Amino acid sequence: MIRRVLLLLAIVLLLHAASNWRRFQERSRPSLQPLIDWTLPEAEPASDFSELPSGPDFKSAVISASEYWWRSPTADVDPGSALEMRLDASEIEGAASHTQRLAAVDAALARAQREAGLAEQAIRQLEAQTDARHNDLQNRTLAWAERRQQELTLDAEFRRSLYALEAKRDLWREEVRRVEAMRKRLADIKR
Repeated sequence: MIRRVLLLLAIVLLLHAASNWRRFQERSRPSLQPLIDWTLPEAEPASDFSELPSGPDFKSAVISASEYWWRSPTADVDPGSALEMRLDASEIEGAASHTQRLAAVDAALARAQREAGLAEQAIRQLEAQTDARHNDLQNRTLAWAERRQQELTLDAEFRRSLYALEAKRDLWREEVRRVEAMRKRLADIKR
């Protein structure tokens, strides 16, 4: 009888611990779904490469990442789709001259740096908006339980949006490093 009671008590404690752990994981897990409605400044239009001499299609050498990816601040961050924004090395290698290759890589580098900067700016804007919402919440007269629930909801929304923006920023930084390495290789070929 005592064994059964102890076994039942152990099972209840185990289920309670698992429930708390699951709630902790749900609160700390990054979700890529947009929960905060806010806007970002429009990205600059992509260069049309009209200044480059005729030859291979340089417009397709650099995919407009701002058109493809920067549609919403918390767009799904999928490494597979991130490949579509990358500068295609084979198309650069097929360019008519070394100068044209460098120009295409420089344009891609400038775009990736600009988009990484926009992602960083969006993170700062999200932090400022969340601080303002926290201050607004503190100024309202609410019951303790209701205030606590709204604070938890606000924090969860902030973390979800922040994780998505940080992932986007990190992908753009990785793209900057990749294009810088390509630029360095092309510069070394020139020597």
